[in-house]
Amino acid sequence: MIILPISDLHGILPNIDKEFDLMLICGDVCPAYCHGKMFQKDWLFNEFSDWIKGLPFKDEYSKVIMVFGNHDFYGEVMDNDDYDLFDEKTDFRVEILQHEQTIFQNKEGFVSIFGTPYCKIFGRWAYMIDDKSLNERFSEIPENLDILISHDSPTTNKLGAILEGRWYDENTGNEILSKHIERTKPLLFFSGHFHSGNHNFEKIGDTWMANVSIVNEDYDFVNNLLYIEYNVENKNVINFEYV
Repeated sequence: MIILPISDLHGILPNIDKEFDLMLICGDVCPAYCHGKMFQKDWLFNEFSDWIKGLPFKDEYSKVIMVFGNHDFYGEVMDNDDYDLFDEKTDFRVEILQHEQTIFQNKEGFVSIFGTPYCKIFGRWAYMIDDKSLNERFSEIPENLDILISHDSPTTNKLGAILEGRWYDENTGNEILSKHIERTKPLLFFSGHFHSGNHNFEKIGDTWMANVSIVNEDYDFVNNLLYIEYNVENKNVINFEYV
């Protein structure tokens, strides 16, 4: 299974020409220059949906599983009619996880995925909740997952560190999230939020992890895409490359 995790598009819709089975988007999908809910709805249902339909899906089982992020205000107010229309607009290729679990299955087998958009508070943004609520929410993340995706990044391995600019080496990550990654021990974990966090795909303890933001702190698309070859039956990483 070829897995392509990305985060922090901020309206950038990259040209992707290499086939994949599963794309994971870890939030901050909508353009950074406008946070109006109706603008975001129009953008998601048009530009973003058209991009989705043009992606190089490997086969009929391939899909995109995503969470929203703190810039994605429209995600907080989507209703059932919105989800139905979004499904139609994207040819049923996308599943949005609002702090919940799903199963992705293809001819090779299946993987369990939990996605959460929640972040610690640092301003008046979407999906930001206090530490007590964060701990309660993250306590709902189950053990024995194949994949965990989150918008916020943990302190673990500097995924949530700022590694460029005036705040260089500030570890601004989410310690509560780190605790629950250690508790649940997913096989793979991906996040973004802090654009310059550690992008090296590495195994820390029981979990392979990386910050997969495609942009830097200046919102420039500079980071290579990470493609992972994952053995579903044996539940292990076979190979990976940055493209």
